[in-house]
Amino acid sequence: GWEVSAYIVTKAIASGAYLVAMLAMFAGFLEMTDELWWNLIVGCTVFLGLTGLLLVKDLDRPERFLYVMLRPNWDSWLVKGAYILGAFGGVLALSGTILFFDFDRVYLEYLAIIGMPLATLTGVYTAWLFGQARGRTWSKDKLLALKMLGEMLILGAAILILLTSSQFLILVGAVLLIVLVSRHAHHTVLNPQMETLH
Repeated sequence: GWEVSAYIVTKAIASGAYLVAMLAMFAGFLEMTDELWWNLIVGCTVFLGLTGLLLVKDLDRPERFLYVMLRPNWDSWLVKGAYILGAFGGVLALSGTILFFDFDRVYLEYLAIIGMPLATLTGVYTAWLFGQARGRTWSKDKLLALKMLGEMLILGAAILILLTSSQFLILVGAVLLIVLVSRHAHHTVLNPQMETLH
């Protein structure tokens, strides 16, 4: 349903914006001011929160979410993904704590060493979850994780442009990128659901 395509986009925005910003920072292309840190962490937290809400809503019985988390089936990427989301959320929460209490910003960089791989996993784990859906083209697409990584990086770059640029045409281009990638993600989810199981 629409919840699946929506949470693919929301988690790609949350994880992609964080990952692209941290890569740009460590590469020396981006100066992370306090304002940018706040905008990034709050924005990523909001979109990750939306992801969690959509994920729970998509469950046939949302009240079973706690049961699934407390008695996990570690063969399921639904469970693994939930813990990945939680771990990435923890990095964002700690980052927000550092900002709120005005601790040394170097701790944000230390956290990023953990946050970047968690952000990457957050963006792509759904590919492995889809791979468990036997009978759908998802399970046959060996490049799905790379495609989701690409979508995550594009969305992340677009969000970072919105946070840092003031040039109108560049901002319009970033919004168009977000719309196009979101539509692609929607079709990635919708088309296999329309197939006859085989």
